[in-house]
Amino acid sequence: MSRAAASIKSMGVDRLVATLAEFGTEDERLARACFTSLLCRVMDEVARQGEAYAELPFVCAVTGAMLAHKATPEFLQTGGMLLAPVLTGLAPSREALSMGAEALVAMMLPMLPLSGSAALSQIAPNVLLLLALVARNSDVLLDAGAVGLFEAVQRSHHVPEDLKVKCGVAVEIVRDGDITLTPEPSFEEWQANEARKASVLAAKARGTAAFRRGEWELAAREYGAALEVYAGAGAGTPPPPRARRTAPVYSGPALTSEEREEQRAEQVVLHSNCAEAFLRLDEYQAARECATAALELDPAHGKSLHRRARALRQLGPWIGGDAALVGAEADLLELTRLGGGAAVAELLAEVREVQARMRAARGEAHHSHVSQFLEREREARLAGPTPYQGLQRSGTEALYRSIQFALRSLCTAAN
Repeated sequence: MSRAAASIKSMGVDRLVATLAEFGTEDERLARACFTSLLCRVMDEVARQGEAYAELPFVCAVTGAMLAHKATPEFLQTGGMLLAPVLTGLAPSREALSMGAEALVAMMLPMLPLSGSAALSQIAPNVLLLLALVARNSDVLLDAGAVGLFEAVQRSHHVPEDLKVKCGVAVEIVRDGDITLTPEPSFEEWQANEARKASVLAAKARGTAAFRRGEWELAAREYGAALEVYAGAGAGTPPPPRARRTAPVYSGPALTSEEREEQRAEQVVLHSNCAEAFLRLDEYQAARECATAALELDPAHGKSLHRRARALRQLGPWIGGDAALVGAEADLLELTRLGGGAAVAELLAEVREVQARMRAARGEAHHSHVSQFLEREREARLAGPTPYQGLQRSGTEALYRSIQFALRSLCTAAN
């Protein structure tokens, strides 16, 4: 070990990395010497030729020594300077980025929030290094726990306001994803989105007006036409009067997350309104499909839960049977949990009454079937010979044959 320490100054980068990887986690003095020599050589080689060393073994050795001696602030400062050329290079590997970010977060997080201004000089350069990685590597920083680090920096009293602001922006970017990859919408895309919104609103208004006039089939068609706009078919091709469950939320490049959420909520209303129109038309299967489509987008939408339960209650005695009524009961119980009123309680009691009547009818039908079978068996037995009648007939025939044989014998003897 001492011979290795003595020859550190004469080692190249590769040998320093190998020595650090082998002995650096155990010997703090040797690790410190390797860090110092590496810093001089790496900076010199980067300035002359670029990254003239193996990226992954280098990062692995440096981060291993940093984590092994994380109680010593010197390793954080020097380690950050060693990692910076790799992590901010043109195309660092994901493994190298992940190891470097995790090591920096693990070393700085116990020091936060800062208790004094003296510690700021130890962490500020490495916080800035992580901030430089946010734009292109938000997912890596999220996995490394950088959000907690940035939030702890914001809570510190001895951090400049501009650094707090940068950390706040970084938290939003890391949580929402890499916003730099989302292109700005073109004028044509903006126009298309505005036209799409206008088409949806116009079709929805026509559907609502038709519903109020009692023209429920027309209302269902108009609501379906609005959903077709989201599916990309355009408002000029109205769909048939059936449930439309395949209209996805449009998420083109010109939509923000808020716009996508707004369109999702609009689709929930359209599907639910369609379900109500089909209920008025007594098309319960279509109503169930529309309400289910709304609930796939928003499982807690109260009107859709109630409308699907109404559809399933009507389907139960004729098509769905027990499964439909159990589904209606589950929807109503969920609606009750969400705060359903008297109408929900009344429908729930009705569904349970229908279930009881169906169970009673099945019992009566089974009893009637058994009674009819026994009656048919009794009639069949009365119509044909019984086993005793067969035995009686067989005994009479045998007696008749015996008398005939005796008479023939007497006649023969007399002759």
